[in-house]
Amino acid sequence: MLNRRQLILGASTLLGGTALGAPALRAQPWPQRNVSLIVPFAPGGVTDIMARLAAERLSDGLGKPVVVENLSGGSGAIAAERALRGRGDGSTLFFATITQLCVLPFLQRIPYDPADFAPVAAVFSTPFLVTVRADSPYGDFAALLAAARRAPGKITYGSAGQGSLSHLASALIAQRGGLDMVHVPYRGEAPAFADLLAGTVDFITGSPVQVLPAVQAGQLRILATTGATRARQAPQAPVVAETFPGYAAATWNGVTVARGAPVDIDRMSNILRAAARDPAFVAQLARQGVDPVDLSPEAFGQLIAADTDRWRETIGQLGLSVG
Repeated sequence: MLNRRQLILGASTLLGGTALGAPALRAQPWPQRNVSLIVPFAPGGVTDIMARLAAERLSDGLGKPVVVENLSGGSGAIAAERALRGRGDGSTLFFATITQLCVLPFLQRIPYDPADFAPVAAVFSTPFLVTVRADSPYGDFAALLAAARRAPGKITYGSAGQGSLSHLASALIAQRGGLDMVHVPYRGEAPAFADLLAGTVDFITGSPVQVLPAVQAGQLRILATTGATRARQAPQAPVVAETFPGYAAATWNGVTVARGAPVDIDRMSNILRAAARDPAFVAQLARQGVDPVDLSPEAFGQLIAADTDRWRETIGQLGLSVG
């Protein structure tokens, strides 16, 4: 049996070894194993495609596989909560959208705190496109607004669902114009656009990936875009802000990680910012109708904060809640 002196010496040796070993452990480059990039939507959509492009760049730059893990449901809340549960070892990243960090907290109860995510790098952004059928009687954005003023409650707009960004973007147009327009929610953008083409709704404020192919096929027309400046995807179309100053309803996606996780944020940021300046990567994004974003972690954090404030105020003004 060890006596008290032996126990004290043994404990001292263990503590000393731990203290000496800690710097060596910290010196090991991250990551030491595969990294998961959780995507809050099913495979095949734009968010998933962009996440896989980002994961490929991170894998090459970090020297370890970054594996995409799709986890849909709850408008991304399920995926966000799962990503935070991986904070301990730094092996889990989250491909966040503006919805999970800046919109959903003001629409429903969520099982996570957006402040627990640390920004790494925005990957892409895109405006929405105010879109009508090619044979619509509304020749431009002003004509659509004028029709809504003449006939309150008659103009209808579709969206990807109650509380979706396509809903909020159109509702904000109505609110800014003092217009009474009828919202028709769908379960995703695809069925909403099917009904737009069928003439069931008058317009949709939708994403380029849905709009542009139909525009190129001569089925739809773009009346306006929702970014701060005219969009590369539709340079001839005015921005809504030209009619309603201060209006903005663009969306973005980016890589985030649980705050405090033992990861190298600057290293990941540098990899993805380099991609944003790579013509090959930019071309891959352009094929999906989106634009690259080159922001430092600090600037990405400022973007998140600004959009959080914007949508908190907007959702409050619109009186929206989806549960």
